[in-house]
Amino acid sequence: RRDAAEQTRVARVAAQAAADEERKAREELELVRPRAAELSRKLALRDVAGSLSVEDVRDVLLDAGLAKHADSFEANEIDGFVLSEMLDDTDDVPLERLGMGDAADQQKLRHAVRMIGACGQLHLTQT
Repeated sequence: RRDAAEQTRVARVAAQAAADEERKAREELELVRPRAAELSRKLALRDVAGSLSVEDVRDVLLDAGLAKHADSFEANEIDGFVLSEMLDDTDDVPLERLGMGDAADQQKLRHAVRMIGACGQLHLTQT
């Protein structure tokens, strides 16, 4: 009977240790998850960047309903690489300098670039 009680105690200690290890692993995962998502987003934007010319960026703006910004982006020679760097920036100052101060417009542009990365198509609307 003492052997059974001892085995039960040892099993409980082992189970508690395993639960503690799992908790620690989950906490570490939660710390890493936001950074992994950020890096994934940046890599996706960089994949799009190489394929977008200044004219392509203009088309993206037009397709996203942001035609009022197309001339400014084109005049400043914003291509896919520059656009991805601007969208990677933690603040929206670069977009604001191009006249895109409206948060809704900034979000529409970010969404359009993400959709291009997801579907691999430049034009998001049917023509």
